Amino acid sequence: TFGLAGLNRRSWTCLEPDANLAAETERSLVDSDPSLKASVLVGTIEDVPPSRRFDAIVYLDVLEHIEDDAGQLRAASEHLNPGGRIVVLSPAHQWLFSPFDEVLGHVRRYDRRSLQSIAPADLTCERMAYLDALSLAVFGLNRLLLKQSMPKQGQVKLWDSILVPLSRALDPVLRYRVGKTILAVWKRSDEEGSH
Repeated sequence: TFGLAGLNRRSWTCLEPDANLAAETERSLVDSDPSLKASVLVGTIEDVPPSRRFDAIVYLDVLEHIEDDAGQLRAASEHLNPGGRIVVLSPAHQWLFSPFDEVLGHVRRYDRRSLQSIAPADLTCERMAYLDALSLAVFGLNRLLLKQSMPKQGQVKLWDSILVPLSRALDPVLRYRVGKTILAVWKRSDEEGSH
């Protein structure tokens, strides 16, 4: 499931540039929760009409695939309501870039500095945190020793069933300073005239 149903929202708009994947996403959304008010548009942020505004624009494992990431965030910021937010969740640490990233079509990985350097100037950084601390060691091992382009099924199960839950408990203890994933949240001013 997409994990959207429990969140406070009026509606969701999903963007997918590939028509086949957009249709598959729409089917999955309906199957996961028929009451979910979600629409899937074929295209990118550049295809959204200039008048459309959103309370939040979320990039979940997307920004690292986009060549002009700074331009992407600037375009997204033009579609935010006052008080709206851009949320980015992406792979962290360029030193972890591996054949696995290449297979997935990643252009880069991020750290605090590189993400902040592409932030739209008219938004304020509300949060920057690393997540999934334990998986950082596993990905580091793969990068330095194993050099696998794709994880094995058993490795994925281990990650999902053990490492991710343990990291959820450990991340707050480490004050979100260590992890293989980075989360960034930028906010537009609540003032209407700030846009």
